Amino acid sequence: MEDVRKAGYELRAGREAAPQSTDIEELMRRVPGLTRKEALKIQSIGMSPWEELDYAYLVVNNGIDVFYNSNNSYLVRQVVTKYFMII
Repeated sequence: MEDVRKAGYELRAGREAAPQSTDIEELMRRVPGLTRKEALKIQSIGMSPWEELDYAYLVVNNGIDVFYNSNNSYLVRQVVTKYFMII
């Protein structure tokens, strides 16, 4: 329900000058599998609360390495954590 209301809130209230951030416990609750260290790193990037939540989903579900610093060639690095054997 919280995510459904965000579009209407953006239209009514708009962006504030003061930076907002999602609480670390809330990020970890809404994205199962996210570690506290990853949540702190996502929080320090400087995105809006909804962008933090979306990025946390991408990190957990696509295996993105949060601690990789982008350079001129690569933006993100994917870490393979599961091994599937096809027979």
